[in-house]
Amino acid sequence: MKVKIPTINRQKNQWNAIFLDDWSIATTCPSSLRIKENLSTNEVRWLKISKAVVCITTNALCVDASCTGNPWAMEYRAVDLKAWKEVFRSPVYSMGTNNLGEFLAIYDAIRYIEKLEKKKSKNKYECIFSDSETAIARMKSKKIKTTLKYTEETKELLTKVQEAVTRIKTHDFKIPIRKRETEIRGEIPADFDRK
Repeated sequence: MKVKIPTINRQKNQWNAIFLDDWSIATTCPSSLRIKENLSTNEVRWLKISKAVVCITTNALCVDASCTGNPWAMEYRAVDLKAWKEVFRSPVYSMGTNNLGEFLAIYDAIRYIEKLEKKKSKNKYECIFSDSETAIARMKSKKIKTTLKYTEETKELLTKVQEAVTRIKTHDFKIPIRKRETEIRGEIPADFDRK
């Protein structure tokens, strides 16, 4: 039995107030369908939510940042959602903020995907998941605000942030950036588990 999946534009899901943001939704599905972790390349992950089923791709990168204080030592990384393997990790910046790390994680994930596309790699990513609404909003607005002062300690990080902002203002990126609904689906796979 094939399930017809209508597309929903940005609107609130009436069942659990989930922002779908271009995900697809179906109101029925085969009763044998279950959430799986290891799916083949062409499969998708289904998550049953009340009366709705949200279709989520596994061909994606998940990004997250870790900052032990605010500001303090900060790093970020990306994990392949399908393989659950780390694909890149930043150096540890001696002074940074979590919001800057989340922003740079998304930016570096976009750059990583662009490099794969140039090489015509077999790895095809359909989107980037982040659990940071602030970082996603900053990517969309192509602007960033920070209270982090420019010092010798923050110079490398703030230079990278400025380069990222300049690039996203002058280049269009096509890869969708999606919010990971951690309340429903649990921690993002790129989480450093340092809470």
